[in-house]
Amino acid sequence: MLWFWDCPGQKQKCQKPDVNNALGVKYHMGLKTKIIFNTVIQIFGRLFTAATTYLVALLLVRSYGVFGFGEFVKITTFVSYFYIISDFGANAIVVKKMTDEKNSEEKFLGNLLSMRILGSIALMFIAISLLLFLPQGNSQGFTKTARFGILLCSFTIISQSLITTANAYFQKTMRYDKSIVAVVCGYLLTISLAYIFSFARVSISVVSLAYVFGGFFTAAISFLLIRQKILPLFDIGIWKNIFISSLPLGLMLTLNVVYFKADSFILTLTRPTQEVGIYGLAYKFFEMSLTLPTFFMNSLYPVFLEKRQNEGRGFLKILKKSGLILLLASLVATLVFIVFAPTLINFTSGDKQVDFAGAISALRILSLSLPFFFVSSFLMWFLIANNKQKILPALYAVSMVFNVVLNLVFIPTHGYLAAATITVVSEAVVMLLLIIPCWKYQTYDN
Repeated sequence: MLWFWDCPGQKQKCQKPDVNNALGVKYHMGLKTKIIFNTVIQIFGRLFTAATTYLVALLLVRSYGVFGFGEFVKITTFVSYFYIISDFGANAIVVKKMTDEKNSEEKFLGNLLSMRILGSIALMFIAISLLLFLPQGNSQGFTKTARFGILLCSFTIISQSLITTANAYFQKTMRYDKSIVAVVCGYLLTISLAYIFSFARVSISVVSLAYVFGGFFTAAISFLLIRQKILPLFDIGIWKNIFISSLPLGLMLTLNVVYFKADSFILTLTRPTQEVGIYGLAYKFFEMSLTLPTFFMNSLYPVFLEKRQNEGRGFLKILKKSGLILLLASLVATLVFIVFAPTLINFTSGDKQVDFAGAISALRILSLSLPFFFVSSFLMWFLIANNKQKILPALYAVSMVFNVVLNLVFIPTHGYLAAATITVVSEAVVMLLLIIPCWKYQTYDN
């Protein structure tokens, strides 16, 4: 099938490079079709990974109960802090540089790969070293089981950095179908190993190895699907350029993940492990929906860059449409969670429904923040496309301090319900802080 690009004045055939699908079929794809295709394929992938994540949670909840699942949440939450730090926002910068400089994929991706490998290894050792300073207990804090699980799971910091690097290429070429193929393969291995470990009733810490092997398998498939051969390069000048350019966005993402995960961390330190498990189960469902705006904006970001360079009003038009789509999607997701929260939680917990009953209220409260999350993601990428990422660290620093202070005050006495409520309030603050600069810069082409 032949697709047409929108050209000034009339619809005509425009010379655009071939896009090859996962089966090797060549076709020309229009702009709108590319956005829809990449968004839909990512949603499909997310539905698959969400189903897999849910099955893993179901296995662990029913096999290990509220305490064991709470331990697993501690392990994965702690290690996930370092995923964002290893990313550090470099993908957005590298994609922009590859867009500006033609045929530069091998140069930029090779240097990004070497930076990520060395950086993730360093972060893995930092994560393990921090365990020496974290409080240890039997019913709260980081137990021996949680510490051993963190030790094993820390290897996923390396695999995650490799996957993120490959995704820079897929984002630049708008080939998220290849990324999803790799993710599906990795998650199939993860769920298979999780089932084997749960059936064998090994320690919950050992279950972390399912994610370790699954992550490295995903990374291997990702690099096999990249057409160019990407090898680590060591150009210090490019390293410096990528780091300095991504510093504002990297700091913003780091601050963002601190406030985003602060509630679970403070719950771990101040409340029983059972509450960590209750909140963790509610959050599993909640965070599944948070990737929708990320996937949508990943598909839209290269288009933002192109429209921003060539078409002022075209950029503003696509901006308004995409914002409206995300807002409507968030309202639908909120309604679904409010209505079906009891069904989701009770089915997952099975004969342990009483232990996880509190997760229903937590999920309903968390769902109220979805419109704020979706709109904030959109506003953040709008600022990045307009080269205004330097203001993001300050905005997220304010929101982080606000969030952490509220969590420190209310979680020790009110537990997971306070954590859920503070998530809603904090994301509303983030959205308001982002609206101010966006409102100022959106008038550039009027």
